[in-house]
Amino acid sequence: DSITSQLLTNSLVSSECKKSGLPFLCQYFFPPCIHETSNILLPSRQDCFKLQIDTCKVEWTLLSLLPQYSSLLPDCNNLPCRPDDCEEGQYIQTNGSVGTLQCTSLFTQVDCFCLPSCSRFRVNTDSGQIAEDFFVYFAIVMCFLSTSVYYALVYKRRKALLKYPTILILYINILLSILAIAVLIGKVYPDNGLYCSHSDFLQTVLAEPTAYCMISGVTFQF
Repeated sequence: DSITSQLLTNSLVSSECKKSGLPFLCQYFFPPCIHETSNILLPSRQDCFKLQIDTCKVEWTLLSLLPQYSSLLPDCNNLPCRPDDCEEGQYIQTNGSVGTLQCTSLFTQVDCFCLPSCSRFRVNTDSGQIAEDFFVYFAIVMCFLSTSVYYALVYKRRKALLKYPTILILYINILLSILAIAVLIGKVYPDNGLYCSHSDFLQTVLAEPTAYCMISGVTFQF
């Protein structure tokens, strides 16, 4: 979401606003629910007003002046009011009753919020993952075979091939080899440390990418 991206990446946003505002907006835009009753667990009106007039007062005012963001800001008056006996970690459901937050297996509970877990993030089913692995390994093998053949050819005809413009093909093959090695490392050693710098998936993707992701990404783009 554009607002959450601004909160994470914009240096003008205070650290206090980031700490309180990001979980609130995540729960507002992607509210968890209780499966058995289909009741959505919404953030409270009190928390919304606290952000608007206190914690994120400056940031909220600036966003409200921008057309692309103002329509996305929550209307605090439309959120349910938290009862006086509602404890921290409990939320107001759409039917007005109090519900306790319970995160599913793909999320990690941090304080009173369910955040997408980086270590358990998946985009494929089991069968889809098998198909993806097959094609990735196939591409890696073909890449190593083709670059090996070219390296052998360069060694035999180095006087002719190490000149412009044919030397550019050598540079491309070197980059392909580096990229193939990076992808292979990610498949052979599926350590979460390679991909996850933070337990929160959004924090990792938007603000704290790992060195492995940055190096492989720069190589691919280059």
